[in-house]
Amino acid sequence: MTVDITPGAILVTGNPLLDISRGLIPGITSIRKFGRNSSVGASEETIWASGGVYPFLTASSIYKAFSSDAADDANGGAGARTLTIEGLGENFKEYTEDIILSGTTASPPTTDSFFRLNRAFVKEVGTIGENNNTGDITIVTDGGATNAFITAGIGQTQILIYTIPAGKTGYLNRFFISAETAKPVDIKFWRRERADDVTIPVTAKRLAEAHDSVQDIVIDQKYIAWPSFPEKTDI
Repeated sequence: MTVDITPGAILVTGNPLLDISRGLIPGITSIRKFGRNSSVGASEETIWASGGVYPFLTASSIYKAFSSDAADDANGGAGARTLTIEGLGENFKEYTEDIILSGTTASPPTTDSFFRLNRAFVKEVGTIGENNNTGDITIVTDGGATNAFITAGIGQTQILIYTIPAGKTGYLNRFFISAETAKPVDIKFWRRERADDVTIPVTAKRLAEAHDSVQDIVIDQKYIAWPSFPEKTDI
């Protein structure tokens, strides 16, 4: 068979999942969200690197970042120099912004205000090779509250939280989780719609899925009918 391709044309594979990843299907994108909590106590905690319960913002805020390493994670250092923040603004539209690290001193603030932070990662480093952030990087709000954390040597937040942007609907096709612990843990998957609802009474969170007494096993849940999440839903 001969395929005649016009110069500049993009060949569609016919595999919809691959074509979505290639950006060939307008209006549809795919994401993979992951997180880790290395030290869970006896009370409920969110799966994120900082530990404890995640503090969702009730008002938009600028962000600043600083590292536990004064010299390497800074402009001109050998470690992380630039950090990229991805999140949602006051209108719940997607925003991405880069900030320049200044070691243990707080970086200049972001230009945009964010209502949600979906992820952050090290963008640029000062050494060629397998290098990212030398120290722990903490991302804080204007009021100083920790809203994201990048563990030393990881280069990426591990926050198992995502908020659906305005004008979009999220569909979950796979849920994968593991627990390596000497004691069983209960895992709860929460959803809260209308995350911009901050005037009491506010929309309640509700359980989307639960797995009790998980210990030293892997749960790999694949959905036949994909659960949907409307815009502005915290997951």
